[in-house]
Amino acid sequence: MFKTVPGDFEDCIKTTKTALITAAGVELDEGRVLITKDNIEIDRELFIEDDYINAYIGAWFDVDARFGTQTHGTDDYLNVYANFTPATDELEVGYTLLKADGSDSDFVAVELADSERDAILEKLREAGLDECIAEMRDEPDESEGLTMT
Repeated sequence: MFKTVPGDFEDCIKTTKTALITAAGVELDEGRVLITKDNIEIDRELFIEDDYINAYIGAWFDVDARFGTQTHGTDDYLNVYANFTPATDELEVGYTLLKADGSDSDFVAVELADSERDAILEKLREAGLDECIAEMRDEPDESEGLTMT
């Protein structure tokens, strides 16, 4: 349970916190939180690119605490994205930093804990990932039925 609930590392002595982080299989700096299925939303419009599917992630968690950015108290903000490549089953998650002056950063990929990857994939599937994969493979939609020619 401690792997998926943000804040579970708080108020632990350093030895306990280190043991929990090691067991969770994720290296988070002090004060960082995990991404869970309860603190994200996937935009319902998934985009099929050449060999991957792109989705915008609505982040309902403290992005600065998770990614180590510093947007609090500024007009800067992050856009968080997921890129899923069906051929390799690879999930890449990261963000772009958009600054108040109109400039933005390149995409910054982040390392995910297994529980974070699972949560994001679950939400992607709810948003239509499997349908996009079928479309990429040019497979007929099961709801359309098959025709013979």
